[in-house]
Amino acid sequence: MLRSILCDASRMLESLCEVTGVHSFVLAVDPSDPSDMGFLGGSVVGREFWRGMRGGGEAGAKTFKAHCLREMESQPTPPFGREEGPSTRASSVSAKPAPARFLKNDLYESVRKALRSVSGVRTAEMKWTNPERLDVYGVRLVGWPASIPAQNPSTLKAGQNKTLLECLENGTMRFEKLFPDPGTADYTENYNLDEGRMPNETEDDDDFSWAYDADAGEPSLNTMQEPNPTQSTEHPNVYPYIHAPSICSHTMPGSSWNPDISNRPHNLSNRIEQAPSRKRLRSDADQRAMPFATKMYVFMSGGRSRDSGPRRHLNARSFPEIHLRTSAPVDPTAPNLHPVSEAFKDNELFGELEPRDTEWLCAGGFITETQTFYIAADDGKFLMCQVIHSAVGLWYPTIQFVFKYFDPQTKETIWKSINVNNFVTPPPGLDKRSSKADEFSITFKHTPGSDHPESYTIRANLGTDLQLSFEIARPASIPGWKVGKGPKGGYTYFGPDPAKAEGYAIHRFWPHFRATGHMIHKGKAASYQGPGMMVHAIQGMRPNLLAASWNFGNFQSEQHGGVSAIQMEFKTCDSHGQKGPGSGGVWVNVGSLVVGGKLVAVTAETKWPDEEPLNDGVVSRTTHLNAVLDPDTSYKQPRQILFEWQAPSILLESPGTVKAKLEVDVGDLENPKGLIEKVDVLAEIPYVVRMAVNYVAGTKPYIYQWCNPTTLSITGPDSVVPGLSKGLEVSGVLFNEASFIS
Repeated sequence: MLRSILCDASRMLESLCEVTGVHSFVLAVDPSDPSDMGFLGGSVVGREFWRGMRGGGEAGAKTFKAHCLREMESQPTPPFGREEGPSTRASSVSAKPAPARFLKNDLYESVRKALRSVSGVRTAEMKWTNPERLDVYGVRLVGWPASIPAQNPSTLKAGQNKTLLECLENGTMRFEKLFPDPGTADYTENYNLDEGRMPNETEDDDDFSWAYDADAGEPSLNTMQEPNPTQSTEHPNVYPYIHAPSICSHTMPGSSWNPDISNRPHNLSNRIEQAPSRKRLRSDADQRAMPFATKMYVFMSGGRSRDSGPRRHLNARSFPEIHLRTSAPVDPTAPNLHPVSEAFKDNELFGELEPRDTEWLCAGGFITETQTFYIAADDGKFLMCQVIHSAVGLWYPTIQFVFKYFDPQTKETIWKSINVNNFVTPPPGLDKRSSKADEFSITFKHTPGSDHPESYTIRANLGTDLQLSFEIARPASIPGWKVGKGPKGGYTYFGPDPAKAEGYAIHRFWPHFRATGHMIHKGKAASYQGPGMMVHAIQGMRPNLLAASWNFGNFQSEQHGGVSAIQMEFKTCDSHGQKGPGSGGVWVNVGSLVVGGKLVAVTAETKWPDEEPLNDGVVSRTTHLNAVLDPDTSYKQPRQILFEWQAPSILLESPGTVKAKLEVDVGDLENPKGLIEKVDVLAEIPYVVRMAVNYVAGTKPYIYQWCNPTTLSITGPDSVVPGLSKGLEVSGVLFNEASFIS
């Protein structure tokens, strides 16, 4: 197992070199094994450098091994493994009082060494004021004296520091692991590297105990880390530091660095054999949660991206060779959110999709990309097929295929989520609007001049108990859309400068299609047909920084030649808003209306904090009504949800304003209506990932899903549908989600 992990690490370093040009090597030895000759991995140049370096090679490995052995033998036994008992050092402390400064430094060093020894994280630092956050290193602190406050030793009295040091030495205060040791039965049972990894080695932005010494003065500038030129969104006056580049950073439009990795199988390196298949998710709970976990928490797997990702403060004293570089100051009150709903005029909201808009980007860094097909079958059943491409910085992407089925009459639910193998886009002979893997294929077909010029064929074998086959066809009169024309259409940018954005969000839609096909479940075949919609969505930054909550509504009906009303809405975190960090909580909503088998309106609206929305222009909003606190989730669940649309008609032959309104009753806590599921994401993802989510994001995400029959009220020009000016009531099915992240 150990060698397998080292080989994986070596392959990752090789991939890092291929994509970014960064060379590296890793040397590992087992000091306790006399026959061990060490392990050398990394890029070819890195390995050859070590072999040819004076004092390196095999002799250097032996020297390193001897050094490690001496360190192990010289380490004091307590508090790392000795049974509780008096300590010789504790006795010396009590026998000969040390100066307060030396005592404090001794405590710093002893705690740091104990923490790193137990956690195995060589950069771990004590959380003096927030010891509960030590779980990020997989440990907890027990035995802290109740009479001593949780403070930095620099603020404590000498007697208190002496007591802490004595407790540490005699073992009454110690660090304990939260996770089993690798290689043990408990570890193998509860964790695997495909489904969850140990939490990131991320420092608290507000804990500088490792860097501050009241007796030593301020650190000099030439010992500080090199700052990332991008200002921290959480703490605008503190430069974030990144300790390692990513294999594939996410690239903003206009960037010159965008390696194309999408046309080869997604293994650790295209120069090595295909990696073993990922293990399937172990439980139904994992299967339900992983699409959400992938969509919202891909940042948990430990990678870093060039423009976003987990940021940490490194110990400046450990890197004296890196010097401070300054950059132009950023106005802390400058807008750092540029919503797509503000980028285009009311009569310019419709941007017809171009072929490249629905191509797979498959970028690296912290980017989640999804292609989702929602089907409202004629018999009332709901089906969803989704492909999720999750990039997580240093780790290669995870690609999942997700299927969901819901019968509102019987309440039967089928949920299948699998990690796929050998994902590739484009497949041979096709473009990047198509994709395939061992378990599925989605093939795009273009037939210009026909009634359905674009279509997808979905084939999936999701196990011995579930196979799918569907044809998805878009009518010529209902084009796909994004908000605004051109390459910048659809983009909401995050950061002070959109040209060098910190991240982005984009959605592209087929608002209405016709689906036909079948599902074979447990050997029983069933045919389905009906209307639906498709969305190709990309989140170009860590999801916990992008949005605090989401709303999604998808109404479909085949009455009056085909009717559709869709909305996608998110609320930004406090870090991004009109006046910089602290001015967030901005609602960004996009939507569209299809009436009479034609796309008649595209809507987009921004609701800024403390501003009342107007109703005399474009309206695109979701409102939760009569919300009540749900003790299961700690969020306020709405009892009714109101969706509203209003925009100029995009049909030249039908000028005027089109309006629509839909209010759905989802019931109360005791008597829900159409509730498919409310998912406690953290409770259903692997424990290791859950701990990291709690620490890094500080969130407890829940997702509500409903599917209900309802009625859409529409008014508009009679030339769209006769009698529309007097109002039209359309019966259909609404699938909607309310997601609470923080």
